[in-house]
Amino acid sequence: MIRSVTVKTAATTPVFTTAQAKEFLKVDVSTDDTLIDNLVTAATESCQIYTNQYFINTVLNQLSDNWNGLNYLYKSPLVSVSSIKYYDSSDSQQTWG
Repeated sequence: MIRSVTVKTAATTPVFTTAQAKEFLKVDVSTDDTLIDNLVTAATESCQIYTNQYFINTVLNQLSDNWNGLNYLYKSPLVSVSSIKYYDSSDSQQTWG
């Protein structure tokens, strides 16, 4: 069985702001803002991989070559499912209602 998951639309807001990170780190200057933002992003991504879930709403595409084993979705829990598309025996794409 082949399965994959890809990010269709990544979250655009960080888990916490630069100001919140700087307050925690006791940083008063803006010289290192870019570095702090990059470290927050890297730490967030690492934690999301470790926990197998996203902390901020993210749109994913999950693909599989058959229905077996699709009783769970990657990166759960999830908020909603917008559509389930599949190819029927005539190789025509269908959307499951």
